[in-house]
Amino acid sequence: MIYLWRRSGRAAAIKPLKKLARSVAKRLLAYGEPPPAPLPPEILRLRAANAVVLRARFRCVKANDLKLYIDTRDALVGAPIALGTYEPHLIAALRRTVRPGDTVLDIGATIGLFSMLCGEIVGPRGRVHAFEPRADNVAMLQLSLRENGLDNVLVHEVAVADHDRSLAYKPIESTSPTLMVEESSAARDGGFVPVRTVAIDDVLAEVTRVDVVKIDIDGYELGAIRGMRQLLGRCRPIVFFGYCPECLRSTGRHRAEDLLEEFRMHGYSLHILRPDGTWDGAETNAAIGVADQTSGSTHIDLVACPPPCCRNESSIRGRCGARSSGRWPRHQTDRDTSRCRIR
Repeated sequence: MIYLWRRSGRAAAIKPLKKLARSVAKRLLAYGEPPPAPLPPEILRLRAANAVVLRARFRCVKANDLKLYIDTRDALVGAPIALGTYEPHLIAALRRTVRPGDTVLDIGATIGLFSMLCGEIVGPRGRVHAFEPRADNVAMLQLSLRENGLDNVLVHEVAVADHDRSLAYKPIESTSPTLMVEESSAARDGGFVPVRTVAIDDVLAEVTRVDVVKIDIDGYELGAIRGMRQLLGRCRPIVFFGYCPECLRSTGRHRAEDLLEEFRMHGYSLHILRPDGTWDGAETNAAIGVADQTSGSTHIDLVACPPPCCRNESSIRGRCGARSSGRWPRHQTDRDTSRCRIR
């Protein structure tokens, strides 16, 4: 060290001294501390899904007063959430519609933005059921729930369809839903992850109250609705759902009109969700088609409202029209409280 000092001057000697000082300081700070806690199971599950949550790709960001783990490389969901531009109209509508004590279904929860948003609103007396088949999304959702201290959100790691079956999906970079195939076909192609599909009527057969349902599963909506026919008749929830005719044809192999008629068969009226979170009536399929073609987006969001059974129809329609706050009046009657969920 003295030789270096004399030959190269002070600069040559300071560098190893700094390195030694940092090493000593690090050891002193660690002295007496307990060993580090083992990694939580959520992170271990992420690693098992070939993703490492500790890399810069996965970050915990603040959005809509919530802490969410997102995939920053996900241009469809993660990045817009971090920028605060993800589905603002649906966020506004849910804030107007969901109330403390409600029971909410989030079908196609992805990383859990809407599940946690509703979980905060319904409070300890309410419950949110989040349905998401992808293991990496579920892991991020579980981490976010712990960050926000929400214990009223129940996560179901399954896909939703019209009956119980075994399918498979191939993971992609986006956290959005992916194309699902029969498990036998996936075994031949390789690279697929098995997933179980369930019907809501089977999973929630004992649930007597559901107030709001949000569905966004990119073309598989009709199967999900057919699998919850009993719940629609029993609980009469308000249903928010994505409407994409191309997705219905390509992934679900259904006509877009079949999805609309499924709601009308249960006496529901259909409405178009506006950018400010309110909704306008849509009496015909043609009106919905025009809104879809002029939206400039890959899909539009619709609202299915239960039939008015406590007040005259004109009064109810006036509350969910252009001048509406986006919320039907909540009330009960002695006439048929089991079917009247407009409270």
